[in-house]
Amino acid sequence: MQVSNYCSGRLHHALTEELKVFEKENFKGTMQDQWEKVFTNCFQMVDDEVGGRIAKNVGSTAVVALICSSHIIVANCGDSRGVLYRGKEAVPLSNDHKPSREDERRRIEAAGGTIIQYYGQRVCGVLSMSRSIGEQTMQNLKTGHIVNI
Repeated sequence: MQVSNYCSGRLHHALTEELKVFEKENFKGTMQDQWEKVFTNCFQMVDDEVGGRIAKNVGSTAVVALICSSHIIVANCGDSRGVLYRGKEAVPLSNDHKPSREDERRRIEAAGGTIIQYYGQRVCGVLSMSRSIGEQTMQNLKTGHIVNI
């Protein structure tokens, strides 16, 4: 099974499931907090599902955009990138999760990982992105997914 194929066929269903669960909860917080919870749970669900089905060193990055009447909500994991073309300008909708980002470096090192320079900066000398779905060999370094609203 290719993780990327699984993600492309599953993430939107997982998001629908999480939205149904969320509607039943009495969650307090800002709109951003609410969307972060929904998307974090969605990405975690798919990551958990992938975990038992693939080789431990296989993973994928992902980006999901939900277009509402007044907002575009984007969640990403890894270095998949969401971009909106408006007029004559490309507007970034997400931030790549790369080990070269200082905040990602700190997070990885706090989790016990290292960044090694090997054809670019890599997590433990292996991954060129700092977050992924799957990639069970790096599981202890994955601490959630970022949601950009």
